[in-house]
Amino acid sequence: MTGIGVQALVTVVLGSAAFLWVAKRGRRNELRAPLLAVLGFLIAWMAGRGLIEVSGSDAVTRAGLMVSYFGACGLGPSWLVLAARYTRSQLFERQPGLLAMAGVPPAIAYLAMLTNDGHRLWATDLSADVMRSSPADWGGPIFWMALAWQLVLVATGSALLLRSTALSLTQRRRARLVGLITILPTVAYLGLLPIGSDPIPLMSAVAVAAILVIAIRYRLLDFLPLARRDVIDAISDAVILTDGDGLILDLNPAAVALLGGHRRSTSDRPLARTLSRLVRDDDMAAAERNLDEALASGSPTTLSLRTREQRDLEIQMGS
Repeated sequence: MTGIGVQALVTVVLGSAAFLWVAKRGRRNELRAPLLAVLGFLIAWMAGRGLIEVSGSDAVTRAGLMVSYFGACGLGPSWLVLAARYTRSQLFERQPGLLAMAGVPPAIAYLAMLTNDGHRLWATDLSADVMRSSPADWGGPIFWMALAWQLVLVATGSALLLRSTALSLTQRRRARLVGLITILPTVAYLGLLPIGSDPIPLMSAVAVAAILVIAIRYRLLDFLPLARRDVIDAISDAVILTDGDGLILDLNPAAVALLGGHRRSTSDRPLARTLSRLVRDDDMAAAERNLDEALASGSPTTLSLRTREQRDLEIQMGS
C-alpha cells in the first residue's frame, strides 16, 4: 500500500472512532446529527481514496471513485450545516432553505461523475492510472466548478465559526479553534503545504483527531449549546431588536405573538409603524410619532400604549 493509502486508512480509523464516540453521546444535542454527517462523509471520502490507491483495475477504481466522491460532495454542505447550527446563524435560521440549496451543486456534480462516459465534462478519463494522478491531469469543467463551490461552503462555515457573536465567550473560543483546525485540509487540498506527497489524508486525520479532542475535552455534546437567542426566546416579555434606523432585526416568540405575525414576516419593518398598528386607528399617527421620537433620542425611554383589545403595553426602549 502506498503512503497515501496508509494515511487514508489512518484517517478512516480515526474517523470511525470519532463517529462511534459521537453516536453514543449527546442524543438530545442538535450538533450530534451534523457532526455525524461530517465524520461519515469524511470516512467515505478517505475510504474511497484508499481503494483507488490499491486498485489494480478500472472497475475497482470506479467503485472507489463513487465512494470517495460521494463523501467529498457531502462534506461541504454538512460542514456548513454544523457551523450554522453551532453559531446559531440568524441568516440560516431565517432562511433554512439556503442550507438545502447548498447541497444542490454537489448533487449535480456527483450525477455528472456517474454519467461522465457520456459527456466527459467531469473528467477526461476514469481509468485507474489517471485517477491516481493529480486532478490537474484529468479534471473537467464540472469537477473544477464543483470544487470551487465546496471551497466556498467550507470557507463560509469556517467564517461563521471564526466570527460568531451569538455565543458565550467560552463557546466562541471553542468555535474559533474548530474553525482554524478545519482550514488544514482545505490548505492541503489547494496544495499550499510544502509537502512532497499528497497531504490531504494526513491533514484530514489531524483535523479529525483535533476535533475529537476538543469535543471530549470541552464536552461539546454533553450539554445543549446556549446562545443569546436561547435566553431571549425564553423571556416571557416581548423583546424586539432594531438597527439604528428603527428597522426590526430580530424578535422573540413573545414579540411574534404580540404582533400577530411570524418572525420572518415581521423582520426589516419599521418598529414604530409596526407597534403603532396595535392601537386604535385614530391613535396610530400619534403613537408612531412618539415611538419615532423615542428611537431617535437613543436614550432609555419608557412609553405606554393602549391596544385595540384594551391592553396596556409598557414599552421600554434603550440602546
